[in-house]
Amino acid sequence: MIAFKMDGRTVYCAAVYFDINLTVRLQNFVQLLEFCDSKRIPLIVGADSNTHSVLWGCEETNKRDEDFKDQILRFNLNVANSGGEYTFSTSRANSIIDITLINPSTPSSLFPKNWRVLAEESFFDHKYLSFELGEFEKEVKLTRKLKGVDWPKFTVGMDAAFSCFEESDFLETDVNCFYEILYEQLDKIASRRTRKLREGSHWWTPELSSMREELEHLLAVRHWQKSQTFSSV
Repeated sequence: MIAFKMDGRTVYCAAVYFDINLTVRLQNFVQLLEFCDSKRIPLIVGADSNTHSVLWGCEETNKRDEDFKDQILRFNLNVANSGGEYTFSTSRANSIIDITLINPSTPSSLFPKNWRVLAEESFFDHKYLSFELGEFEKEVKLTRKLKGVDWPKFTVGMDAAFSCFEESDFLETDVNCFYEILYEQLDKIASRRTRKLREGSHWWTPELSSMREELEHLLAVRHWQKSQTFSSV
């Protein structure tokens, strides 16, 4: 699973494989859907469903169809598939089993458009799928001055935010939430501004900018960790 910014929102994108020998009610998949619903996070899922259903263009269904439809109806998911072109093709069989699912928290501006199966050779049983999303946010280098800021206010804000923090079953999700809280509290004491480089600073590279930004984040985390240690003594 990956997370990215688009049209001003954080979007989760996940790839899920549904083993044909196992149930479609995957625990991790259900937990991901529940988490995104509770946090109102847009979610786009690319799935090898191993399921035949008229919902995504199949002419017939198989035994897994009812269970899969129950999942879709339970979480009010949308199927972005369009048309009836096969997504899976071998010398023995052709079918439509690869689907794109969208949760109800995904706004219309982020809903996949022009969904299609590409004719380009994938050198695999499954074909390439393509669709278009909204525009990615243009990367702007921002910086914040941490000298002389109100660190006690920052510590209080972090404590308050984490007092109601609930851990999920996904480490990556918890890390993303931590950074969102960290940035939110830092913005309250030191808002970010566009970084302007001095003319003639030919030695300043994008790599140095990334290293400086990472250092600022680590300093903020270290300061908060120290405050937690002192408060627990």
